[in-house]
This record gives sequence, C-alpha cells and structure tokens, in this order.
Amino acid sequence: MAPPPNTPSTRPSILHATYISPATLEQPSGQTHTFTRPLSSSLSRIPAGTTTASPERASTIAKTAYLSELRGAVTALQGEINEFLTARMEEDNNRSNQAAKSERERREEENYGEEVMDEED
Repeated sequence: MAPPPNTPSTRPSILHATYISPATLEQPSGQTHTFTRPLSSSLSRIPAGTTTASPERASTIAKTAYLSELRGAVTALQGEINEFLTARMEEDNNRSNQAAKSERERREEENYGEEVMDEED
C-alpha cells in the first residue's frame, strides 16, 4: 500500500486542529485557535534501525510506529483542546454573569426609592 499523497517523506507529519468560534462566523474579528502536534514518524518512512529483508514487514513496523505515535498525539491534542474550551466556557460564563449583574444593577438604580412589583405569570 502506497503512502497517502499528502505525506511525502521529505515533510514531517503534523497533526493539527483548528477551533473557530461561532462568533467568527458572524464577525470576521472572532476568535480562532490552532492546535498542532508534530509527529516524528510518517507512513512513508521506514523506522531507523529496521533491518529486515521483507519490505512488507518493514512497512508494517512503520505503520505500527506511526499509528502508535498518532494515537498518543491525538490524546495529547484532545487534552489541550479540552483545557482551551474549558477556559473559554469560564470566560463566557463570567461575561454572561457580569452582563446579568449589570442589567440588574441598572434596573435597581432606575427604580431607586420606588416599590417595584415583579411581574409573574
């Protein structure tokens, strides 16, 4: 099986993911964030030190090494993405809480000294 055309042996493999904020879709000034993990192995390279007469065996060893490294990189990248998204959620929650607090304070100031009945259905 030939290596994929987008991973020539002269270029290192890189795992990357890009986060695009929903606000970016509405406003070009929104936030994007790219996560990357370089991989030292590639599907198109035979691991150093492999001494075997069988090219199929060498290919299997190379694929196994690549997939093993890829799996570790995916797990690490997933951890980075989770940390980033957790921080974003906390920022968004703080912003929402601040906006709600500001609105409540504005209404209280508007009605200072007056008895206000909350409307309930």
